[in-house]
Amino acid sequence: MFPLVRCISHNLARAVMRQSPPWMIARQVIRGNPSQGFTLVEVLVALAAMALLSLLSWQGIDTLLRTREITQSQVNDTALVQVSLRQWQMDLDAMQPLPDLLPQGGVMWDGRVMRMVRRSPTPQSSGADGGVMVVAWTQRNDHWWRWQSSGLQTRAQVHQAWKAAAQWANNPIDESLRQSTRLMPTKGWTIFFFRGNSWSHPLSSQEPNQRSPDAVRIVLQLATPTEKAATSALTVDWVHPAFNPNRT
Repeated sequence: MFPLVRCISHNLARAVMRQSPPWMIARQVIRGNPSQGFTLVEVLVALAAMALLSLLSWQGIDTLLRTREITQSQVNDTALVQVSLRQWQMDLDAMQPLPDLLPQGGVMWDGRVMRMVRRSPTPQSSGADGGVMVVAWTQRNDHWWRWQSSGLQTRAQVHQAWKAAAQWANNPIDESLRQSTRLMPTKGWTIFFFRGNSWSHPLSSQEPNQRSPDAVRIVLQLATPTEKAATSALTVDWVHPAFNPNRT
């Protein structure tokens, strides 16, 4: 039995040798199988392609981040405009005429600053009424500014705050600056009062004792990001809640 197996194995080995000579087998071992690896050129091409894709993806991310920053800046600017105009309307809604104290009807525009007396939204610590406040609006250093006093309870305090508001608009001091807030960017503004069923400039009327206007219109020249771009105007009207156009 063993000689038969040895004979079969010897014949099989001779058949393999005839199909693949030893020198060919050695050559394949030395060179390796070409289908199992990459050449240097193929590796360099793959690296170049990966570098190009990385560069393109980085540019896309940079563009996305820049777009996000611009969008966020525009959102912040819009929110600041809305907050500024909302505060303006809230001051006018809470306007408190004091005809025996201020003949201007509680609101006055002198060409530079608009001052008004409004009800204080904050009660005293004891729970009593917070009294009134003097607020002022002006345009300075390419921004809209608002100033407010603390809660006022006496006539002397109202007179003092009224004068302090005018001083803040013309020659602000450190104390008054701490009571002011810088709001939306503006290049300028114009104010009109609606009295006697017509719009007019607040300084054009010659009436000695002016009552509070039925409506107030402001035209704001909005500041733009670049100085070369033209400014745009924003017109906002406020109407007194108790205004009746049929009133005589």
